[in-house]
Amino acid sequence: MRDYYTNKTGKDSGKRSLGEILDELKSLPQINRKFLGYMDYIRSEKRNMAQHPTRVFGQREAERTLMEIVNAVHDIYAETLQPAKV
Repeated sequence: MRDYYTNKTGKDSGKRSLGEILDELKSLPQINRKFLGYMDYIRSEKRNMAQHPTRVFGQREAERTLMEIVNAVHDIYAETLQPAKV
């Protein structure tokens, strides 16, 4: 997401959190809001949950989460190959 942010804004993300990066990207006029909503879902429902030390994912849930991340990476890659719209 930091590289995606740099690609879309031309700026370094610095020490911004993922939530801050997503919020700033959502304010841009020519941005894929559906994709950012999906990334926000992954951040809030999967990543934040996984940071709890007592949280253990079962195999099925871990595989589903992995596939969501793989799909997100494909989306980022496909979008960053397109030239930026000014």
